[in-house]
Amino acid sequence: MKSKGIEIRSGHQVPLSVDRLWKAITDPIILQNCLNNCYEVNRSEDGEYFAFFNIMLGPATRHYSAQLKIIDSAAIDSYRLEVSVEGDLNASAEAVADVRLESINDQNTRIDYSAEVVLYGWLDRFPSGLIKRFAKKQIGRFFDRVSEQAAKDR
Repeated sequence: MKSKGIEIRSGHQVPLSVDRLWKAITDPIILQNCLNNCYEVNRSEDGEYFAFFNIMLGPATRHYSAQLKIIDSAAIDSYRLEVSVEGDLNASAEAVADVRLESINDQNTRIDYSAEVVLYGWLDRFPSGLIKRFAKKQIGRFFDRVSEQAAKDR
């Protein structure tokens, strides 16, 4: 099975303090509400996350699951994520992302990330430029939603 490695780098400014942002992105309920097409997120005793998605592709609904581990999170301003996604029709992906949270002031945080993504199966057929644009758009939407959810919880 061939695979394609794609590097994705970007950054976002979020109107939350570093602590508030960290609490939001590690809360399973907020994650579930902010991830597109996600219907369940669970956190295990050891801190791993498991997310489940239904995605419409044409006339059919496809099912995906994702496993996420936060590595080296002793300091919440810098950590590594390991992500594994499995889906219907021989589609899967793996990613490792280095994330940095930088306080701009008491109410704003800059998020910078660098990720290496490897696609398998039919996902590998898509051009890397399309995957990068799609991923950046989805990540931007995710952080916008996290900001909205966290603001509601204040």
